[in-house]
Amino acid sequence: MLKETKLEKNSQEALTFKSESKVVKYQKVKVSYLNLLTIIFCFLFIKGAIGKTFPNCENLDQEIIFNEGILHIKSHLLEKDLKVEDLSRLAGPYMPDSWSSDDDKKCVAAYTDGNNEKTNGVFAYTKDSFLDSKPVYFLPGYQPDRSVIANRGSYKNNLKDGYWEYYFIEENKGQQKGQFKSIGHYKNGKKEGIWLEFQHNGHGHFPIFLSPLIIQYVNGQRHGPFLNGFTSEYEFADYGEFKNNKKHGIWEKKCNFSGGGTCLCAPDTISFRKSYKEGQLDGRQWIWDKIEDRRAKGRMKNGLKHGRWIYAVRPPICGTLWDLITNGGFSDFQSKGRYENGLKTGFWKTVHWNGKDLASGHYVKGKKQGLWTYTHINGELASKINYRDGIPEDGAWVLTAPNEISKGTFRKGKKDGVWTYFHGFETLNLKPHNLPQDPNDFRPLFTQIWKNGKLISEEKN
Repeated sequence: MLKETKLEKNSQEALTFKSESKVVKYQKVKVSYLNLLTIIFCFLFIKGAIGKTFPNCENLDQEIIFNEGILHIKSHLLEKDLKVEDLSRLAGPYMPDSWSSDDDKKCVAAYTDGNNEKTNGVFAYTKDSFLDSKPVYFLPGYQPDRSVIANRGSYKNNLKDGYWEYYFIEENKGQQKGQFKSIGHYKNGKKEGIWLEFQHNGHGHFPIFLSPLIIQYVNGQRHGPFLNGFTSEYEFADYGEFKNNKKHGIWEKKCNFSGGGTCLCAPDTISFRKSYKEGQLDGRQWIWDKIEDRRAKGRMKNGLKHGRWIYAVRPPICGTLWDLITNGGFSDFQSKGRYENGLKTGFWKTVHWNGKDLASGHYVKGKKQGLWTYTHINGELASKINYRDGIPEDGAWVLTAPNEISKGTFRKGKKDGVWTYFHGFETLNLKPHNLPQDPNDFRPLFTQIWKNGKLISEEKN
């Protein structure tokens, strides 16, 4: 009996244990399913949030067909006879009239590109034009599921190969998100053929999307036509050719500008015309000399000025040089002389805006040497000074410069004591003939105190 009672007790305990094990197992399974349901719910929620697509573009009469512009010509970028001039006149709905932003409306529409391939893409129309319900420009970096990508293209043997597109993401504070950054082809991991590159003009008060930079590559190096359509406030275009990744031949920058108002566009629409030889300035040049702050023309040899150079008038009033010379009585040059291996040499002459002598003398290896004569704008003598290795002789002198007069003393070849500077009349809203032609009409500009060639103080008048 005792043995049977123990067996019954053990049996009951075993049943109780099995029952409790089932409960525990059930609870574990329940918790697992609940966790799984939570994960599935979160996944579906996230998928629903992320996967939400843009709405379809409204009021489209037909699908968008790109018969001009980037999406049309992109299949022709590898053509050897594709002309840069043709690419420079790009146009089409991919070009925004203003920056994209979070306030812009976006929608999905079908379009056909230059390969006659039909697909869906994201387009934008600004808040101001939303009532028109017409796409303003194409946003290739946006996907219909609202995601944004930085680039896309194909690979071959783990190297970029074939057509690639790059898009703006965070650049320019995200204002160009989804827009083209650059497009072109790769061959064995190196750029090949024509590439188009885009950027903004940098003027926040006048934001416009600009024509692309157009550049040809051969085996990863710049080689062939180049055109920079990026504009400044005067809308320049910079173009030329590369040879083995170096500038070669004639390079020009033109202004898309029709009249006066900018000295940079005078005397015509040419901002500069430079000649290169395998990366170095060489040959005839027509430039804006930053050091002299005026237009200049001459020749260069191995990157250095060499031979005769002429500097144009740089008055404080801007306009085309032709107008200033023919209608304003300006001289057709400001200064002229010769260079040898980048250093001024021989006789040099500078004139006032009216053509009368200002300063003249000789240079030896870039330094003034011998007697120099300074003359006022009315033809009166200001000073005659002897120089030795660029150092003036001691004395109280009057120096003339374009629209400027300075008076002071040199001691041991250095400025010393009081120096006073005079300036011609301001020419804002004044005609060229109102410029002073008498040194007595120049007004005091500022006074300086020098000691042994060091500036001690300065006071504006």
